[in-house]
Formats: sequence, C-alpha cells, structure tokens
Amino acid sequence: MGEVVQGKLRPSSETPMHVYVHKRIPEAKCVVHTHSPMATVFAILEIDTPCLTTEQAHAFEGRVPVVRNYSYPGTTKMDELESIVEALRRSKVALLRKHGVITYGVSYEEALDNAVVVEELAKSAIFALLLGKPEELTEADIEYMREFKKKRYGQRPAKQP
Repeated sequence: MGEVVQGKLRPSSETPMHVYVHKRIPEAKCVVHTHSPMATVFAILEIDTPCLTTEQAHAFEGRVPVVRNYSYPGTTKMDELESIVEALRRSKVALLRKHGVITYGVSYEEALDNAVVVEELAKSAIFALLLGKPEELTEADIEYMREFKKKRYGQRPAKQP
C-alpha cells in the first residue's frame, strides 16, 4: 500500500496520511484530500463547520470536525495521524488545521462526493454567518435525519399491494 503501481512519478507527500487512514478505517476504500477554499476557511480558523442544514445532518451527521492536532503536510508522526483518524471516525470528512480537507468513502465516487458536498456546505455556512446568526440543528434534528436516511431516503422498490 502506498507504492507506485503505474507511471513514473513518485507518490504524493501526503501518502503516509492516506495509507494510515486506509489501515485504521477499514471502510475507507478511497481517501481524498483537497484544499477547497470555503472548507479551508474553517480549517484556517480552526473551528468545526457548524451543522446548519438538513443536508449536512444527512451527509455528515453533524458538524464537520477540525482535527485535534496540527500537523505539517506529509507528517508521519503517529499522534498527528491518529488525530486525523479520530476526527474521521466522527464524520467521513474532517478539516486539517490551517491546511485543508480530508474525506473518505466506500468508493471513489463517495469520497469525491463528500469532498464536493463539504465545500458547498462550507460556502453556505460562510454566507449564513456573514448575513446573520444562524442556529445550528439540534441533536434531535440530526437524529431525525439519521433515521430518515436509514428508513426513508433514496429510491426503493414500491411496496406491492
């Protein structure tokens, strides 16, 4: 894991982080790391992205957490890598302090979709915070969305009479 399988370029300097996440979170079949500008605003400020929309409650089941420890790009320090995994266990998306975003999924489509969704949610949150004092969804709201996602969301075969 983390070795070149094709091409002539060396792996990313962030390979140790990706490999560590893969090893510690079995369902992380794909890991995506971005420097998307709106989500990175929250990483720069070192504050969780507040859960202001039902979409965020649905997608990430609450706030998007900031990783507890700061780490330089390319870190191989176990405590720093473990703090990334700790954040990703709370949400499939986390904010790397003063750096960017890391997300995972059971497929590359899901991991990429999580990266796109967190950027759009961060954009909405920034505008909402600029224009007013939005209230975060309550834990009851988030729990409702968890149950909604499990039982009612998505296309399913219709019940037969």
